[in-house]
Order: sequence, then structure tokens, then C-alpha cells
Amino acid sequence: MKDSVLNDPKKYKHSFASRLTWRIVLTTMLIMGVATYFIIRVASGTMVLESVISYNDVMDTSTEEMERILSDVYIGAVNNVSNVEAHLDRPDALRNIMKDVVALNPRILACGLCFVENYYPQKGRWFAPYARRRPDGSITTKMVGDTSNGYLQHERFIASLKSDSGFWSKPYFDCVEPDLPVVSYIIPVRDPDGEKVGLLITDFSLNWLREKLAALEPSINRRTGSVDPGDTLLHAYSFIIDGQGTYLSHPDSTRILRKNFFDYARQSADTLATHVGHLMTSGQRGTFPANDEQELRLEGHTVTLFFAPLKDVDWTLAFAVPTLSINLLGYILGAILFGMIFIAMLVVFFMGRFGVRRAVRPLRTLAQTAGEVAQGKFDTPLPVIKTRDEVHLLRDSFEEMQQSLKQYIRQLQETTALDRKS
Repeated sequence: MKDSVLNDPKKYKHSFASRLTWRIVLTTMLIMGVATYFIIRVASGTMVLESVISYNDVMDTSTEEMERILSDVYIGAVNNVSNVEAHLDRPDALRNIMKDVVALNPRILACGLCFVENYYPQKGRWFAPYARRRPDGSITTKMVGDTSNGYLQHERFIASLKSDSGFWSKPYFDCVEPDLPVVSYIIPVRDPDGEKVGLLITDFSLNWLREKLAALEPSINRRTGSVDPGDTLLHAYSFIIDGQGTYLSHPDSTRILRKNFFDYARQSADTLATHVGHLMTSGQRGTFPANDEQELRLEGHTVTLFFAPLKDVDWTLAFAVPTLSINLLGYILGAILFGMIFIAMLVVFFMGRFGVRRAVRPLRTLAQTAGEVAQGKFDTPLPVIKTRDEVHLLRDSFEEMQQSLKQYIRQLQETTALDRKS
């Protein structure tokens, strides 16, 4: 009799247990994969929204801080113009008033008075008491205006006298420290008859804003932990531009008053950077891009721009946040879930394979027994099945078949023996 086909290892190299295990794993992977995809989408969207809300909160705080700083300078000027007007008949006292303005307002760099020509004939053609804070904190006073520096011919002085109320000047470089960017709050000084006789000018260093924004940067970057400004992939930064796009504050000090936002925006291949520049310089507040369908590239990096105008000045404060840092938590969550799914698949595979192999082991034993019976070994013992399931039913069916075959063979042998005798 030929050997049983069960002895041919090549014919049955793909076991039922392996096929069943893979089907379980693939089905589980498909179900979990679809569920995980939607979980990641929802969770990532929630995290991005939370990041946007967080950055807007920081924007609100920073905007309020910038406005408070400017307000201190504004209040210092407004509160002292009446004191100046009350002492117009005592010109020698005005220098000390200028000194007190600077001393009592730490954010004011300098304060000066510029009177119209020959307002004090006894003092000469021009009269301009001036006080300034030195780098060491001390305050010096002097009179501005001599044969080499006559402010009466300055276009800024002539134009400022035409204003009927106080206003912020255009930022400029300081005449004492040529590399120091400053802005002035200018308010008219009037005599008892209401005639404009001069200007009270309070100077504010734009480096104050830059230093304050630098102190706020950890709040901007707290979500990513990026503390290295050179980390352009994750590090956010802030800047301020005026109504023409000129930088008033930026981490790169060489840009301040020398570079324009639109110059860098035009370097982008698309026009989105220019578009958002117009949004900022028009005094709007917003977040750009506002959806996933747009991508804003600024100076070679994909960023999300948060911006808001500052009150009483045509300036805009902006945060340039790398888009990667906003989506980072979503990516991390996706990676974690992917790793968990991978581990779960390994567990399902090995546990499933172990369980399936254990479950089908009696079937293999029954198959081997059937092979033995097929070779005429009808007394081959059947395996003991303890479970009360289909496998046990199959084993009982094999036992009945085995007994039937034995009885049939016995009857056949008896019939054959009788035939021989007859």
C-alpha cells in the first residue's frame, strides 16, 4: 500500500492554522487601521485647533504688553505737556522738567522741547531744552540747536507744527546713537492764548520692544520646547512692521528700519506671502493660512502667521510659527498610535497563531489517524478530545467509521472463508 499523503511535507506546507491566523490579523489590522485613521484625524485636528487658540492667547498677551509700553510713553507726554505750558514764563525751569519726565518714566529714552523761532528772544533764535537717559541710567541735560544743528529748518519739525493733536512719528534712527531705532510721541505746546509755540517730543527706543518680544519668545515656543533660535524647523519668532511693511522689531537687528517685509515676501514663488503682508499693513487681525488647503512659505520655510494690529499706531505684531511645530503633537500622536497598532498586531499574530495551532492540533492528529486507517491499520487509537465541540463530534464520527470498517472487514473475512469451504 502506498504511503499516506500526509507524509508528503511539500503538499501541505501552507497549514490551515497559518492561513486562519493571517486572515484574523489582516482583518483586525484593517478594522483598527480605519478606526485609527479617523482617531488621528480628529485628534490631530483638535490639537491643531488647541495650538492655534494657544498662540492667539499669547498674541493677545503680547499685544497688550506692547500697547502698555507705548501707552506709558504716551501718558508721560500727555501728563507733562500741561506742566510745560504752566512754566512757559520760566524758560530756565523747562530743562529740569525735561529731566523729571525722563527720570519718572523708565521707558522714555529722551524728552525735549522745540520752540518756534525767537519765542524767547533773550535765549536766541531757537530754544530747545533736552534730557536723555545714558546707558548707565544717569540723565544728562543740554540745549539742542546751534549753528550746525538748527531744528527750525528740519522738515519733521515744520510738518509736526501743523498737527493740532499729539501723534506718533515715523520711526527713525537716533541722532545721538546712529544705530539706535527710535520713535517719538509728539504733542503741541500752546501758550495761554491757545497758539502753538512749540513741540514736546518724547523718544522711545524700539529696542525696548525687541527685548520685550525676546523675553516673550519662550511663551511662543513652549509647545515645542524649541529654545534654539537657529532651529528653523520648530522655532517660532516674532516681529513688528509698520503700515508700509518696514521692520520695527525683528530677531535680526539688521532688518530694523532697513528692511521691508514685502522684500522678503516677493522672494516666495507664490503670492500668498505678499497677500498676508497687505492684510497686516491694512490693520487686520488674523491667522494665515486658515485651512489645510493653503501653504504659506516665508523666507524658505512653511509657517503659520498670527498677526494683530497695535492700538493707536499703524503697527502690526506678528508671530511666524513653523507649521511643523503646530502639527507636531498630531504627528507624535500618529506615531504613537501606529506603534501601538504594530505591537497589537504582533500580539494578535503570535497569540492567534498559538491559539489556532492548538485548536487545530486534534484535526491534524485525526488526519494522521485517518491515514493510518486508510493503510488498513483499523486499530489505530484515536486522540482523546476533551472539548465538547465540532472537533469532538468529528472524532466520534471517525470512531464510528473505524468500528464500521472493522466490522465490515470481519464480515468480509467470514464470508470469504465460507466460500472457500463450500
